[in-house]
Amino acid sequence: YCPVCENVPLDVCDTPACVQWKEEIRTMLAEGRSERDIVDFFVTRYGMRVLAVPPPQGIGLGVWLIPAIGLPAAALWLALRLVRWRRPAPAPEPPSESALDENARMLDRWVREHW
Repeated sequence: YCPVCENVPLDVCDTPACVQWKEEIRTMLAEGRSERDIVDFFVTRYGMRVLAVPPPQGIGLGVWLIPAIGLPAAALWLALRLVRWRRPAPAPEPPSESALDENARMLDRWVREHW
């Protein structure tokens, strides 16, 4: 990535810093250095922020593992929620006769007191 612009790939950026980096890369390739050597040179010099894709090691491993573990976990959770949502709720038990009698007495008492 460009050292000046945020989230702009080196190959499409025309800032003076990117032009200089591209020239450095051409020189290193002409010297016979490998792509890995060139990447390591820039990472050592400027830090991990120059990489478009973090390596799957250290803290960069989280960038690879979180989606790999999180997406299947989220899909499983959603599937379980949909199964529960589609299952009909159990019917409530009707109240017992004694509870109905008690409710009727309470209603009668309330009506007599307030009407």
